[in-house]
Amino acid sequence: MTSTNSYDTIVVGAGLSGLTAADDLRRTGADVCVVEARDRIGGRILTRRSRSGAPVEMGAAFVGPRQYEIQVLARRHGLALKPTWDDGVHLGQFGGAVRTWRGGLPFIGPLNSASALAGIALMNRLSRQVTPERPWSSKRAGSLDALSVEEWLAGLPLPHESRALLTTSLRSIFAADLAEISLLHALTCIRSADGFRNYMRASGKQQLRFADGASSLCDALAEPLRSSIRLSEPVRAITSGSSVTVWTDRGEIVAPRVIVAIPPRHVGQIDYTPVLSDTRQRVLHDFTDGQVLKYHLLYREPFWRTRNLSGKSMSHDGLVTMTFDHSTEDEGTLVAFVVGAHARRLLHLPQQERVSAVTHALVDRFGDEVRSPVESLVHEWNEDPWSSGCFAGFLPPGSWTSHPTEPAAPHGRIHFAGTETATRYFGAMEGAVTAGQRAAREVLAAQRMGAGA
Repeated sequence: MTSTNSYDTIVVGAGLSGLTAADDLRRTGADVCVVEARDRIGGRILTRRSRSGAPVEMGAAFVGPRQYEIQVLARRHGLALKPTWDDGVHLGQFGGAVRTWRGGLPFIGPLNSASALAGIALMNRLSRQVTPERPWSSKRAGSLDALSVEEWLAGLPLPHESRALLTTSLRSIFAADLAEISLLHALTCIRSADGFRNYMRASGKQQLRFADGASSLCDALAEPLRSSIRLSEPVRAITSGSSVTVWTDRGEIVAPRVIVAIPPRHVGQIDYTPVLSDTRQRVLHDFTDGQVLKYHLLYREPFWRTRNLSGKSMSHDGLVTMTFDHSTEDEGTLVAFVVGAHARRLLHLPQQERVSAVTHALVDRFGDEVRSPVESLVHEWNEDPWSSGCFAGFLPPGSWTSHPTEPAAPHGRIHFAGTETATRYFGAMEGAVTAGQRAAREVLAAQRMGAGA
C-alpha cells in the first residue's frame, strides 16, 4: 500500500544536522516532514545508559569552546554542558616507554616537542591557503591534493618521536590511517576550525560534554516535530520538477523543497531525477567514512585517579590510540578509541574477544585493574548500515581536484546538509548544526524569492 503526503519541506535524515534544519524551518511556521532510515533519531549521535543509568556516548560527544552555535542551541533548550575530566597526569607511548605529561600535546622532550610544534605551525600556515568552500581552487591545491597526509609527514625533517606524535594526533582526529587521507582535505578541515588545536576534539577541560548525553539535544529538537518524523523509512529516490517527490518504501512524499542531511556515501546511493552531475557523483563515491571503535569500560570507581592519573592517554603503536576519563558520580569510565587499521583488525575477532584485546592493550598504562570492567559498551559504527563509519567522511588524495564540486551546493530544489557539507568545524557536531542552519536559510530564501528549480 502506498500513500502520498504533502509538506512545505522534507528533510531526509534525523541526525543533528537534519533536525537542526527542520527545527529552524518549523519555527518559521513551515510544515516539515523528517524521513529517517534508522529506527531512531540522532544519526551519528547515540547516547546509551549504563547499568547505573549514567549517559554513555557511543557516538559524537565533545563540544569545543569556539563551537558557538551548538552551545546556543544547548542554552535554548536548557541543556547543561560539563567539562571533560582533566585533573592529574596524562600518559603517552611514543616509541617505547610510557611517559607522563600535563596540558595539551604530550611532552616528548625539548627537541622532539619543539619539532612537533613546528610541524603543527606548518600545517596551520598551509591551511590558511585553503578555501573551505572550494578547496580545489586554493593556492597549490593540485600539489596538496596529490599527497596523502602520511606522505607529507614522511617528507618533513622530523625526529621519529615528533612524527609519531603528529601521526597519532591526526589519526585520532580523522579516525583513519593517514595514507588514506588527502593532505588538501586535512588542511581544509583544519582551516574550518581556524587551526590544528581548535580542530582537536578532546583537549582537556575546555572540551565540554552534554551532562545528560548528546542525544538530549536531538531529543529536544525532535520533540515539537514528533508527529512528522517518519522512522525506519529509507529514501530510495528523489524526483525534482515543479516540486520534489521523495520516494520511500512506504510511498511518496511531496514538497516544494527537500534537504538531504545524511553522510556523503549515502547521499550518493539515492536515485535522483534529474541526475546529479558526474563530478558530484564521483566525489560522493570517493568519500570514505572514518573507522573507529569507541569502547566504554566501566568500573566501580575511577581507580586511576588514586594514582593521580587523568585517564587521558595516547599511543602511537598500541591497539588503543587514545583514552579519556568519562566517569560519573556513580562509576569510573574509561573511553578507549581504536582507529584505522587497528579497528579493522579488531572487527575480525569474535565479539567476546574484542573487549579483552582492548583492556589487555591498556595494562601498560593503567595496570591490571583495567582488565576487569564491570560493564563494557560499544557501538561498532563500521557495521552500521546507515553510517558505515565515524567520526566523519574524508576524501583520498586526488579527489578534490579531480572532481571539483561543492558538497553543499543545491541541486535544483534539493539542498544538502550534514557535517561533511560544513565550512565551519567540518566533521564535528558544530559543523552539523551550522550546515543544518545554512540549508534552512537556503530554503527560506528560495521561498521568499519564489524561485523555481
